[in-house]
Amino acid sequence: MPRVYPSRVALALFALAACTPPLEGGAVGSLDSPIIGGTADPGDPAVMMLMSWDPHGTAEDICTATLVSPTTFLTAAHCLDPVTHPGYLFGIFPGANGSMALTSMTTPITEQHPHPQYDSTTSANDIGVVVVGLPIAIPPVPVNRAKLDVTQMGASARIVGYGRTTASDINSAGVRMQASTTLGTWDDATVMVGDAAHRTCLGDSGGPALVTIGGTEYVIGNDSHGPFGCTLPSTFMRSDHYLAFLAPWLPTETPSPDLGAAMTTGGNDASVTPPMMMSGGCSVDGHLMGIASWWMIAMALAILAWASRRK
Repeated sequence: MPRVYPSRVALALFALAACTPPLEGGAVGSLDSPIIGGTADPGDPAVMMLMSWDPHGTAEDICTATLVSPTTFLTAAHCLDPVTHPGYLFGIFPGANGSMALTSMTTPITEQHPHPQYDSTTSANDIGVVVVGLPIAIPPVPVNRAKLDVTQMGASARIVGYGRTTASDINSAGVRMQASTTLGTWDDATVMVGDAAHRTCLGDSGGPALVTIGGTEYVIGNDSHGPFGCTLPSTFMRSDHYLAFLAPWLPTETPSPDLGAAMTTGGNDASVTPPMMMSGGCSVDGHLMGIASWWMIAMALAILAWASRRK
């Protein structure tokens, strides 16, 4: 892998736009963040790191993906968006610690399918799948197919993902983390997941929210986006809403048990109405950036240009 030394301007752009800069030596680095308030997760082998890189080796990004059939992973559409990943290659890294993973360590992706109605400006339909060529010898995580209802607000959930443990620490990406939390409010297509102390951040994009139903953990959705700074719960795409899209890649199975009868509940901050989510812009990580972020980028460039003239 070639060594890449990004310029100060490029690094500033990456930091403010929440993209993922490469580390020296071709190891994957990230401004994506793993679970905030979580713990290292040597389990959950079906949750893996999704790496993408341009053919020239000048940029690498990471997301999180969940094995939902022997050859298929569930992730976020923005992790696969050809507009932000022109000509990129994709691979799956299976280890719990991918902080120094190389692209050569990944299993190649043979197909990537972002939702055909994914909208980068609003984050609508931010769900997708990637497919590998050969079956993976790990039990897939079943996808929830039962509708949520109001009785599940505050139900226990688990979040899993790769990245940083704090939004400002650029050196802690790539380790699989997990945290126990709860479900919040939802609409027809999305559900809020997280609480004041446990939530996803940049780099957890595509990662699962897991709930135990009848003694079995199910994926109820994939991480899409949240507020800048990862300060509040994030928005997940509900798997039960997207079954028609997912059906070609999912195994045939009976519907999930009734959620209201099977899920446990607990207190959290789920009743807090989340702020407007920033979306659009450059992100392969879990938190999309909007107009305010591009204003920040312009300011950063101006400051860097002034500093360069001073030197």
